Amino acid sequence: IMSFSWLVLVGAGTTILLWNQQFVAIWVGPEYTAGQTVNLLIVLMIMQLVLFRNDANIIDLTLDLRAKVLIGLVSIVVSIAGATALVVIWDAGIAGLVVGFIVGQSVLSVAYPWLVGRYLGIPPAQQLRGLLRPALATALFFSVAVGLSGSVSADSWLELIAVVAVTVPFTALASFFIGLSASTRRQLLHRVRLAIRRGGSRS
Repeated sequence: IMSFSWLVLVGAGTTILLWNQQFVAIWVGPEYTAGQTVNLLIVLMIMQLVLFRNDANIIDLTLDLRAKVLIGLVSIVVSIAGATALVVIWDAGIAGLVVGFIVGQSVLSVAYPWLVGRYLGIPPAQQLRGLLRPALATALFFSVAVGLSGSVSADSWLELIAVVAVTVPFTALASFFIGLSASTRRQLLHRVRLAIRRGGSRS
C-alpha cells in the first residue's frame, strides 16, 4: 500500500510541479500563480498526509486508538500554533500556513510508523532503510520538475492535457525502477496481478 501510494504521489506531484504554473496561466492568468515554493510545500504536505493516513488505517485495525488520539491531538496543537505564528507574527502567508501544517503533521509522520512498527515487529532502523531510496528518488524527481518548470510551456488546454498525459505515466514508470528495490517491485507487481485476477474472477 505504501509503495503504491508513493508511486501515485510522485507521479502526481512531479506533474503538478512541472505543469501547475501553465495550468493556472491558462485558467485564470499567470499573475495568479502562487510560485514554485508554495507549490512544492503543498505537494509535500499532501504527500505527508496520504502516507501517514496509511499508517493510521493500520493503527485502527490494532484498536490502539488511545495512543492515536493523543498523538493526533498533539499534532493539531502544533499545527495550529505553528501556522498561526508564521502567518500572524511573521506574515509568511500561504507558505507559512503550509509549513505550520507540515511541522504539525511531522509528529504523526514519526509517531504513526513507530506505532505500526511496534505492532508488526519492524524496528525503526529497518523502516529508515526502507525510506531512504524512495526519499532520495522523490527529491530527484521534484527537483528536476521545479528546475524544468520555468522552461516548459503549454499554450492551450489541448497541449496541457497532452503533456500531462505523458508526464504522469512516464514519471510513475521511472519512479517504479529508480525509487523501489527489486524485491519491492516484485511484491507490488504480485499484488497487482492478484487484484486483477480476483477482479476478473468476480466479474
